[in-house]
Amino acid sequence: LLDEILSQRPYQKTSELERFSTFTFGEDKEKWLYNLDVLRGFEALKTCIRAKFNGRPEESIFLLPLFASIAECSNARRDGKCLRYKKNWQESEVTIKNLRDKYIINATTVINDIVENPIKSNYSDHYNLDSRVKMKELESDNYDLIVFSPPYLNSFDYTDIYRPELFLGDYVMTNTDLRALRSNTLRSHVQYSWAEYDSYKNDHVEEVVNNLIEVKGELWNSNIPNMVSSYFYDMSIVLEESFRVLHDNGMMWFIVSTSAYAGIEIQVDRILASIAEEKGFDVNGIYALRKLRSSSQHNYKLRESLVICRKKVI
Repeated sequence: LLDEILSQRPYQKTSELERFSTFTFGEDKEKWLYNLDVLRGFEALKTCIRAKFNGRPEESIFLLPLFASIAECSNARRDGKCLRYKKNWQESEVTIKNLRDKYIINATTVINDIVENPIKSNYSDHYNLDSRVKMKELESDNYDLIVFSPPYLNSFDYTDIYRPELFLGDYVMTNTDLRALRSNTLRSHVQYSWAEYDSYKNDHVEEVVNNLIEVKGELWNSNIPNMVSSYFYDMSIVLEESFRVLHDNGMMWFIVSTSAYAGIEIQVDRILASIAEEKGFDVNGIYALRKLRSSSQHNYKLRESLVICRKKVI
C-alpha cells in the first residue's frame, strides 16, 4: 500500500493554504512555515491517501506519518508554547524530496510497529470527544483502569501550537473554526477568554488562587487566577466521573506537572490528589518522574509526576 501511495502522480498538488496566513511563500511575507513544493507535495500525498481509503482505518494509518513528516520539514519548530523559526531557515532549502524521504521512514516505522505489536483485541470503542462530557454517558462500575495525562497548568494552548496540523488535516477550515475549537478546550490556558469561570471549593485550590490574586499586578496575564480555579474545577469533573465508572478497587493513573506563576508554586499533582480523595479515591502514591526546565519567572524546580489512585470499596 505504501508503494502504491508513493507511485501516484502528480507528486505535487496546489493547496488552498497557499494564500492563507504564513503557510508558504508570498511576496508580502517575510516568513513562512513550509516551502512551496513541500506544501504541494504534502497536499498530493494527502489527497491520494484519502481517495484510496475513503475513511477506512488504513487512511489514519498512512496520514499519521504524513503529519509527522511535514512537521519535520517545517521552517519552524515547537518550543514550549509557541513555534519558533529555525536558525538560518531561509538557507535550509527543504524540498519535496526531503518530505517524501521522511514519509517513507515514518510510514515504515508505523508499519513495523503494527507487524511487531499487532492489536489482538477483537473489540474496542474510540471516542474523540470531551472527557468532561462523554464520561457522563459511560456505564458506572464498568472499568478496571483509567490512564490519562491532562493538559498541564502551564498556559499551553494546544490549538495554537498544533495550528498548522489542524489546517493541513482539514480539521479546521477557518480561524472561526479554530476559535470554536479553542473555546472547548480544558481551561488550562489564557489564550482564550471564556465567558464564565468557575471556582472549585477546596482548601488547597483556594489558597493558591488567593495567593495569585495578591500578586496579580506581577502576573503576565490578569486572568491567571481565574484560569487556575477553573482548571481544577474542570479536572474535578474528570476525577468524579472516573470514580463513578471504575469497578471497586479499580485503578486510576495520571501524569501531570507542577506549575508556578509570579513566584507562586502550584503543586498540581498534590492538589489533584487531594481532589481525588474528596471524590472517594485512595491515593496510593505520588511519584516524581523528572524535573522540568523552569523559566526565569519560576523560583521553584518544576516536576512531572505520576499519581496512582484506587477506588475505595464503600
